[in-house]
Amino acid sequence: MQTSRLTVYRCLECEGIYNLYSGTVFEKKHLIPSEAVLVLRDVAKGESSMSLAEELGLSRTTVHHLRKELQQNAKRLQLDVPLADEHTKTDEMFQNAGEKGERYLETPTTCPGGAPISGGVTAATKR
Repeated sequence: MQTSRLTVYRCLECEGIYNLYSGTVFEKKHLIPSEAVLVLRDVAKGESSMSLAEELGLSRTTVHHLRKELQQNAKRLQLDVPLADEHTKTDEMFQNAGEKGERYLETPTTCPGGAPISGGVTAATKR
């Protein structure tokens, strides 16, 4: 059985289990982070679902569904108003996306319901 190898967190109140992919299109997909990045990259580049499926060893249907979900989310989150400047460089658009040199994700302390969660419990099954 393939696992994502992500750190798993358990809510102390509701006993729900959460990881980095909880609430995203990658939830319950068992992709390791590098595979999730490849999916994002290839969807953004417009690569075919078949070539991505072959590269990652996934079914074309799985990749197709991920692509559709990502595209629907992008369309839903698209701004309704144009950018203020006539010309905008890509690096200017993402200047506030994260600080340079930042290497670690913040460890969550609450579940989506707001209850506290216990410290990271690494998934026991590794791929």
